[in-house]
Amino acid sequence: MNSELCKGKLLRWNDERGFGFVESDKDKRGVFLHISALGRIPRRPQAGDIILYKRVVQSDGKVKAEQASIQGLSHSASTRRTSTSHKTDRHKAPSRWFNRRGKPTLVTKLIGLGIFAVTGLIFSQFRLSTSPPPTTAESQPSTSSPPITVEYQANCRIKGNISISSGKKWYHMPGMEDYANTVIDSSKGERWFCSEQEAIAAGWQKAPR
Repeated sequence: MNSELCKGKLLRWNDERGFGFVESDKDKRGVFLHISALGRIPRRPQAGDIILYKRVVQSDGKVKAEQASIQGLSHSASTRRTSTSHKTDRHKAPSRWFNRRGKPTLVTKLIGLGIFAVTGLIFSQFRLSTSPPPTTAESQPSTSSPPITVEYQANCRIKGNISISSGKKWYHMPGMEDYANTVIDSSKGERWFCSEQEAIAAGWQKAPR
């Protein structure tokens, strides 16, 4: 495969498929030219353009154009156009969101404040919905008398029993005849005492046996 610098006229160009054929004094039948051989150019090729190219003969005998350019158009022109377009983009008119300096406009700030306020409201509502209900006087446990615990029963062995038939309150001392058979039911108001004085003061009387 060899190559040489040539000059010819673009006879046909298929812009959809991106290729055409260049006619020169040496190649009357035309040299195949693909759009990729032109690199970066400021416009698309057109029939009648003067093409500068390197004539490459491939191993199968076919001739194609490489490292081509359009006479009168340079790659530098494309670069200048690109840089100009960047400059134009930087100096576009301000949008509704940002001004010329790239800072947020008043509309953007107001929207941001609105979003912040809504977020705070949602968070406060969530905290209220998940916080425990306030404790009222009715919900607080009564402190008038301490609850009877297993430890309290073990230390205070006097049984305060209420008679089912008469409703009288009797207390049974350890060793009395009915002591072992007496069962204390705190749900009925029965309780344990640590001393006889405590039982008497609470309104209980000593059992007959």
